[in-house]
Amino acid sequence: GLKLRLLSIKGKSMNDLSATSNLQNLIALDVRRCPSIKKWFDIEKTPNLCAIWTDDPTNLPKDIEKTIQINPNLNPSDFVRQLESKQKKKD
Repeated sequence: GLKLRLLSIKGKSMNDLSATSNLQNLIALDVRRCPSIKKWFDIEKTPNLCAIWTDDPTNLPKDIEKTIQINPNLNPSDFVRQLESKQKKKD
């Protein structure tokens, strides 16, 4: 099945990015636009922009495929900086 985990933008779990070996499978995702993934999150407590990691990007539900952005050239620290800058603009 699909293996996903949430990496919180504001929480310490962002450190998990540096431990992820399969970096091309990091996905930026707006949870609100993906009905099939909403059930995994408490939408009220979760930032709208979330980082999702999957070990099988070819097996994503269709509504997720429409909204994901995958950049295989992005290193973890750049990825974190991009997420943080997007989050700051929203605050």
